[in-house]
Amino acid sequence: MFFGILIIILLFLTTIGIRLKKQYRITISESLNRLKGKSQIIETPLGVIEYLIKGDRGPLVLISHGGAGGFDQGLITAQTHLKGDYRVLSVSRFGHLRSSMIEGANAELQADAYALLLDHLGIERASILGSSGGGPSAIQFAQRHPDRCSSLILSCAVSQFHPARSTTVYKSDFFYWLITTKLKKLALKKIGVTREIEMNLSDKERDYLSQIFDTMNPISLRRKGLFCDIAEWSDQKAWNTRYRLKELLLPVLIIHAKYDSVIPYIHALQAHRAISGSILMTLKDGGHLKLGNFSEIQNTVNNFLKGEEKK
Repeated sequence: MFFGILIIILLFLTTIGIRLKKQYRITISESLNRLKGKSQIIETPLGVIEYLIKGDRGPLVLISHGGAGGFDQGLITAQTHLKGDYRVLSVSRFGHLRSSMIEGANAELQADAYALLLDHLGIERASILGSSGGGPSAIQFAQRHPDRCSSLILSCAVSQFHPARSTTVYKSDFFYWLITTKLKKLALKKIGVTREIEMNLSDKERDYLSQIFDTMNPISLRRKGLFCDIAEWSDQKAWNTRYRLKELLLPVLIIHAKYDSVIPYIHALQAHRAISGSILMTLKDGGHLKLGNFSEIQNTVNNFLKGEEKK
C-alpha cells in the first residue's frame, strides 16, 4: 500500500516536471526569437556594443537599462517614461545580451562606451535615463562626458553604495524562469508589489509586468553583466572615489518610489541633496516598478525634457 502511494506521488511529480520543462523550453525559445533581428552591434575599443534606435525625430534619449536587462528592457523603460516625439537609443550594457563583458568592466567604462556609440552614430549630445541598475553608468556619462550629456534622469536608480545580495537565484535559467513565471507573486512581493497594488493593476500594467519579466529570461544572457553590477554597487571605495555628484552642473530629474524595496528611497534623497538644482519626484506608491504612476511620470519627464530643450 505504502509503495503504491509512493509510486503514484512520484509519477505525479514526474508529470508536473515534464510539463514544466516543456513550458520552459517553449517560453525561452519565444524569448530568444523575440530578440532576433531587432538590434544592431558595433565593434569598439571597448568591445561589442549592442543597441537599437527607435523613432526618427525629436530629442534623443539614451536608455541605460536596469540589472539583468538589455536593449529590450530599455525600450520598455522608454515606453513608461516618455511620450511624444523622442528618438530612443537603447543600449545593452556590458555583459547583457550581445554586448561584450570586457575585462575591468565598470560604470566609468560603460559611460565611455556610450560616448563611442554616439560617435559612431554621428550624434553630438543626448539626454540619458538611468533606470535601477543603469543609474551608475548614467551618472558617469554625465560626469565624464558633460559636453555630450544634455540632461540626466534617474528612475529608482542606484546612486550610492548598495549592499551585495545573494546571486543564487540567478545561476539557473530554469530556476529563474520558474520564479518569474510560476512563482510570480513571490517575485512581485520581493520588488514591492503588494497584493493591494496587484489587485488594482490595469490590463496595460499587467502586460508591462509580463514584458519586464520576459526581458530577464533567459537570465544566462544577462548574468555576467548583473554579477558585475552587484559587485560594483557594493564597492564603497569606488563610490567614494569615482562619483562626484556635487560637481554635476547639468539639469537632473530624480524619480523614486518612497517605498522602493529594491533600491531604497535614500538613494534619491541623497542624490537630490548632492546635485544642485536637481528636481525630485517622489512617488507615494508603486514600488520599484513605479506601477500606477506612468502617466504622471511621462508628464513630468516630458515637461523636464521640453523645458531643457527650450533653454
